[in-house]
Amino acid sequence: MLSKDYLRMAGAAIGKRLAALPEYRVAGTVLAFASTANEPDIWPFLRRVLADGKHLALPVCTGPGLMEFRVVTELDTLASGRYGILEPPAESELVPPEAIDFAVIPCVTCNVAGDRLGHGGGYYDRFLAVYAGPAAAVCPKTLMREAIPIGPLDRPVPIVVTERDTYRRQKGEYAMKVLMLNGSPRVNGNTSVALAEMEKVFAEEGIEVETIQVGGRAIRGCMACNGCAKKGKCVFDDAVNEIAPKFEACDGLVVASPVYYASANATLVALLDRLFYSTPFDKTMKVGASVVVARRGGLSATFDELNKYFTISGMPVASSQYWNSVHGLAKGEAAQDGEGLQTMRTLARNMAFLMKCIALGREQYGLPKTEPRVATNFIH
Repeated sequence: MLSKDYLRMAGAAIGKRLAALPEYRVAGTVLAFASTANEPDIWPFLRRVLADGKHLALPVCTGPGLMEFRVVTELDTLASGRYGILEPPAESELVPPEAIDFAVIPCVTCNVAGDRLGHGGGYYDRFLAVYAGPAAAVCPKTLMREAIPIGPLDRPVPIVVTERDTYRRQKGEYAMKVLMLNGSPRVNGNTSVALAEMEKVFAEEGIEVETIQVGGRAIRGCMACNGCAKKGKCVFDDAVNEIAPKFEACDGLVVASPVYYASANATLVALLDRLFYSTPFDKTMKVGASVVVARRGGLSATFDELNKYFTISGMPVASSQYWNSVHGLAKGEAAQDGEGLQTMRTLARNMAFLMKCIALGREQYGLPKTEPRVATNFIH
């Protein structure tokens, strides 16, 4: 029996992972389930679906092994149905399986290949037999198993989400992830316009994206205390340590900044200095890309500045059809820069291709051989 605290924590983390999936981001109608006391608490995710303006559908049991799906607009309208599971009102709008864009499936246990065990009624196996869209099974990490007994009617799911990992059946590996750091202090400004154009392409490529706006946060510079060498993290416990595990887990990093005096936002530079210096993990073959936004000039200088974090860390740099820049002054003006937005789309496609090629190469050949570092000082 899993504790309520663990199920609450796991459910919250699973919900965040579900919301980061490209399949969720482009979905208009999402099928989920009303979690019970013995399941990961995904109620925050259900509220997120509604807050994102998507249609939420929940199952209604209509007979042994049979269920239909109805729209939910307010969670407080749910009432206890068959087996004591909360269900939408009978008068709610019916949703046919073909209208569902993304399905979240419960299970008792699961493996990384998407084989799952339910409660034995076959409800979701019957649904999956006629449903052709993307689906994700949610399972607490502690309940994952290697071997799952499956029968001829059991249907696997293509995606499995735990509180720690996301697995994809077709790849047999973790879902690829891109971390985007928005160095602008302006929410939904021109830097956001540029990143949003990339995010659309990543969604098409099946790559998860998490964007963190850092430009408006209070982040101090490095004081060269070298305390990170002892602690394994920066001595200042702020956004740097928050972002560090996300950086370690991602396959690609996009760093974006507005141009200030032909340079990146100083807040972003402070974060990157400390993030790259304080993190002990190997960054080799993580793909990096920088994006710069300005009214007119200083773009190339800022572009070069940001790329230096990648090239000192063994990170291949993704390129586009032009230097990765977008123009705009007033909020939203970047949307008028047709060439700049095309440059963003090309950059995202090239980055996705490079990440996938590196993943295949790592599997086939491993990472490049490394030598012990040789440090040569000019003055002894």
